[in-house]
Amino acid sequence: MEATLTGSWSFEPESAIASFCVREFGLVPVHGHIPVVSATARIDDGDVVQASATLDAAGVVTGNAKRDRDLRKPRFLSSNEHPGITWRAREARQLSDGTYAVDATLEVRGITTPLATTVSVVPRDDGTIAATLTAVLDRLAVGIRAPRVLVARQVEITVHVVMTRTVISELAAAPGSAALGGAS
Repeated sequence: MEATLTGSWSFEPESAIASFCVREFGLVPVHGHIPVVSATARIDDGDVVQASATLDAAGVVTGNAKRDRDLRKPRFLSSNEHPGITWRAREARQLSDGTYAVDATLEVRGITTPLATTVSVVPRDDGTIAATLTAVLDRLAVGIRAPRVLVARQVEITVHVVMTRTVISELAAAPGSAALGGAS
């Protein structure tokens, strides 16, 4: 990632989408969406200093109203008690130009688990950046229990956001700011 991306970034709500896919009955893929309510990143000279995203658990949609209601219940997302699903980067390591391996955490239902994530960042001609996060969540790690014959254990997650720079020089003026990890 180029030094020209240094600064603080926030998401454009109309461009953000989180999607997931999990197999039902071991065969049938079930696709769904969850609204993104916030996404931020800070980049300093090519290093990811901070990155996070929050999803609205109550907004889960799979195209099946009964399944959507069930997913919001305590057995699955428990959206009344825990309305947000939060992803936070802990350490980022550049794999190639614009692609990072990110050690992150994911908090679902008030339970936090490590989540290996791949993040691709593409600068766009209009000065924004497009970021895509991909990961595979083991639902048991966040306490989501269901018979394996009904719902597969692995949930594929993808989050797409377009981000706008909000602050350019903040990091240059902040002495001692440290990157999450990894060199560019």
